[in-house]
Amino acid sequence: MLKIHTTRFGDIEIENSRVIHFPEGLLGFPEQKDYILFEHKPGSPFLWLQSATVPELAFVVTDPFLIKQDFLDHLTNDEKELFIDKKGNKLTKSVTSKNGNSYEVIEREETTVLKTVDNPSRLSARRKAIAWVYKKTDAEGNSVNVVNKLYDEIAPKYKERKGGYTRIYKLGPRRGDSSPMAILELVD
Repeated sequence: MLKIHTTRFGDIEIENSRVIHFPEGLLGFPEQKDYILFEHKPGSPFLWLQSATVPELAFVVTDPFLIKQDFLDHLTNDEKELFIDKKGNKLTKSVTSKNGNSYEVIEREETTVLKTVDNPSRLSARRKAIAWVYKKTDAEGNSVNVVNKLYDEIAPKYKERKGGYTRIYKLGPRRGDSSPMAILELVD
């Protein structure tokens, strides 16, 4: 166990394995190499990076994944290992200072959030589209289901296309209220 004196959190006992070591220190603080991470408040996106040797040195930090979900995508495998927990679970440990305050100490890790993307053939996606598409009639006055035509006839043509489905022609302002007008065309 390591005893750390801090000006913000009082005296804290922490396991040596919880210390984060920066071999070259932090920018502007090259001589301070050992830090610990504390949760600011339960549910807060902010953390405290507290120096293990200088009581008054602490930084407010946040989880980079809250700002940029694909934070690890551009890192090398060696750099990614610094952030990845083998089990993928968030590791926290509760520590108590001498003044009786309890804090969560957090290790770096990557968590994967599964996000379901609705397939256009599903009913809920069609209902969302119906809310935005106006009703149309053909030359004989019969009602045309534009959403079914869009999903059943048009969408399969663009399934393999990576993007660039439409072309927009600006027509200028509409007479009367000067609303901007454009023609939206599906690209073949």
